[in-house]
Parts: sequence; structure tokens; C-alpha cells
Amino acid sequence: MDPVTRAHDATVHLLINGDSSCSGTIVGPNAVLTATHCLDWPYTLSIYGQPVRVLGAVLDGNDHTILIVDRRFATWVRIDRAPEPGARVFMFGNPGSLTDQYRNGYVSGLAAVDGVLVTTYNMSIFYGDSGSGIFNDSGALIGVVSTVYSMTRGVQLTFACSLPLAFTTEQLREVM
Repeated sequence: MDPVTRAHDATVHLLINGDSSCSGTIVGPNAVLTATHCLDWPYTLSIYGQPVRVLGAVLDGNDHTILIVDRRFATWVRIDRAPEPGARVFMFGNPGSLTDQYRNGYVSGLAAVDGVLVTTYNMSIFYGDSGSGIFNDSGALIGVVSTVYSMTRGVQLTFACSLPLAFTTEQLREVM
């Protein structure tokens, strides 16, 4: 399976508490990675409109949560380290009322957002893209949309941003 198809098949639309929309990426047979800020505890969760039960959650402290759900998935992606600036990347997300929207770009660099170092990407994002996986050319997950970095001085410059994935090897082994 080619990298774009594999990433698309592992990207899901999450509906939280029936009215909040985010994105997620399948990273194990029953594990979905999303942005922690998407989850308003306590919460109910649907994947593409189908209710799922959350059996457990693993947090990395960097706005990333892996949800263990009562559904088995056939396709998931592997996690890799973030590439260097200039590397090509792509994502699928669920901005606004749209689903499965493909965007591509490249790693722009690093920036401090509220005192925290994030990786910046030259890809457009919108509400609902939070939790979207960012993939390298081989289709491995290298980041998760967490925030936006924006500057305005007559014109606006906006970057999609991800915090470093900080799951331990033990945590990842637990969900895969």
C-alpha cells in the first residue's frame, strides 16, 4: 500500500461529546492518537459517527493522548521521529464541516509558542484539524497538529504546529 493511502486509511474523524470535532490517527490495533486538548473530560467518543467505548488512555504530557478503544482496526501507521526543516510532509484532517482533507507542505523549522518549542509546518489548518497526524514521505507519523503559530504585520503568516511526541517506548509497546 502506498504511503498516502496508508495514512488516509489510518486517519479518523472524531466527534467528542456529540458536538466537538477533531482528528485522530490509528497507531495500533485498537489505539487512536489525538491531541489531548480535544478531549473534554468526561467525554463520549464517536469515530466517523459510530460510538466507541474508551477502555483506557495514555498521555505523554505534550498534548498527545492515545485512546484505547473497543474497536479493532485493520490499518495503522508507525511512529517515527520528526524530520529536519525542508522535509516534505502531508496530512489528512477534518477542518470545520469537511472530512478527509489532504494537505501537503514541508517542515518549516522550530518556534517557541508560549515558551514551548514546537515544530512548524507550512500547511493550512483549521478547527477540527487538531489531533491530525502529520506524515513523512514514507507515511510514518512524525507529528500531531496541536496549535497554530500566527503573525500579522499587514499580512498574515500562519504555520501548523506540533509538540514533540514524548511517549516512552514502554507506553508505545503497551498500545501496539
